Amino acid sequence: TTGLRAGEASEISITVENQGFLPLRNLIISTEPDWGSKQIIYLSEGQKAEISFSGISPNIPGDFMFTLMLNAMTLDGREVSQEHDFNLQVSPLGMEMVHEPIELGKSPYFVSQPVGPERSDVFFGRATLIEQIKRQVSSGNTVLLEGNRRSGKSSILKHLEGTEPVKGWLGVYCSFQGASGSEEATGMPTDEVWREIVRSIASGLVSLGVEVHLPDGTTLLPGKSLGIEKACQRGIGTDSPWNDFRDYLSFVMQTLSVKSLGLLLMLDEFDKLQEGIDNGVTSPQTPENIRYLIQSTSNLTAILTGALTMRRLREEYWSALYGLGHKIGVSALDRDSALRLVTEPVKDRLIYLKEAAEHAVHLTSRQPYLLQCLCNRIFELVAQVKTRTITFDLVNRAGQDLVNDNEHLAALWRYAGSSMRRFILALLQKNTSEGQDMDLGLILEGLLHYGVEISEENLIEDLEFLRRLELVRLEGRFSRGRYALEIPLMGIWIEKHQDFAAVLSRARQESEEQYG
Repeated sequence: TTGLRAGEASEISITVENQGFLPLRNLIISTEPDWGSKQIIYLSEGQKAEISFSGISPNIPGDFMFTLMLNAMTLDGREVSQEHDFNLQVSPLGMEMVHEPIELGKSPYFVSQPVGPERSDVFFGRATLIEQIKRQVSSGNTVLLEGNRRSGKSSILKHLEGTEPVKGWLGVYCSFQGASGSEEATGMPTDEVWREIVRSIASGLVSLGVEVHLPDGTTLLPGKSLGIEKACQRGIGTDSPWNDFRDYLSFVMQTLSVKSLGLLLMLDEFDKLQEGIDNGVTSPQTPENIRYLIQSTSNLTAILTGALTMRRLREEYWSALYGLGHKIGVSALDRDSALRLVTEPVKDRLIYLKEAAEHAVHLTSRQPYLLQCLCNRIFELVAQVKTRTITFDLVNRAGQDLVNDNEHLAALWRYAGSSMRRFILALLQKNTSEGQDMDLGLILEGLLHYGVEISEENLIEDLEFLRRLELVRLEGRFSRGRYALEIPLMGIWIEKHQDFAAVLSRARQESEEQYG
């Protein structure tokens, strides 16, 4: 349409495209409000058809919601239906349509750093989980916060910093992701582990507005923070960093006791220590030291966060440490919180049509980081096309753009860990795109069809691994269970970036090496 004017006869032109893999027949298109209906006898896959509807525009200028309802039959007799909403603008009678420049300002979506309490406009759906953590910490219990990469663990910890979130405790955030590593191998040297914890504790004490004693014997005046880094380098030596740390901690606990506070150590990316232990740069004694620290220090507790590897660590020699903790999982947002994350940050600037917001939630499977990435792309796209209304098709375009260069999706592919698991993902994507559901038997049959040998037991283990990574979901149970990709955007990424034949070749080679 070129513009609607209040109370006048108008025409709306719409292009319909069959984006499925099968033709449609007897396609009936009706409208709400009723501006007539159209019938298309046959629409082949990929075919487009342009249709027009005529009616009288509303008498009142402003937003005009126009809905298309589509019903059709597939060649195998299944009925399919869709609804699409369009938010149109009606101008006053006698006035020309004026298209003002779109000034949206900066994007509100947060895609680089953890979301702290200062950004409550993009932090939803974690209140119940945070309250659960507070109850455990208030009782002095250690918490194991487990979740896959970018699931929001760091953002949760940021909401527990300081003295306000958990009464009677100073929450200190320490990330092992950003700490200095070894030049020779991946991982953190043992002395740097303890320095990083001390840096974080000292910074936390500064926030109390008290005189802060540093590990090298120097003192910071209230409100001052300059000099913490050098003091940690001098005060935590390379010969006996654990002993130096314990000496410093005694001063810290005395300072906190005056304030009637306990110390809550929040050690983010804790499983990164395992990389250093595996590569010989972190002492294997470090987990036992931390365990001793938690058990023997009055008014000290901890939150340890990590990804899938924490599950393995809990089952191996770290079990003595992890046996101290209460495990809490961090997963996708609930549907309502995910929809709020999409719409509320831009509620005064943009209009999300209902089906568009729901499609954004569907494409990302309610995972907060991916959802913010997608919404940020949508925001940029909206500015380019100069519109304030976000439609289903615009969300699709942003999704296609996002998979072109999204590092997170590429990392998830790597985290699958084996060529066999990656081929399972590719096989699920291929069959989903062809409209075929897959149960355990069909997956096993599909692998054998492509010459990939695997036992049923190993296949079940691989599928469980992919489910824990939240890359695959199981719908239904027992004999009716169907497997599918968890994240639709991941399927689009696989289709765009992975050569099915190449993934198959690597899986065959891996299978031959294992089964001979």
